[in-house]
Amino acid sequence: MNERIKEFAEQAGLGVIHNGIVLTKNVNAAEAFENFALLIVKECCKIISDHPYRPVGVIKRNVKEHFGVEK
Repeated sequence: MNERIKEFAEQAGLGVIHNGIVLTKNVNAAEAFENFALLIVKECCKIISDHPYRPVGVIKRNVKEHFGVEK
């Protein structure tokens, strides 16, 4: 699992055990997963902002590389 995704999981109140996600804090699961998703979206927006004049295909590749997505 990508280190950035692990960081987001921990920030959202989720933990990673053997590439699985578990609740680590006394938080509502729905809120934790929503926060996790929001952190990922914010990171994607940051990547897009860093490359505002690049073609969509290049930005797509940058986002995928950032998160370690192969396909």
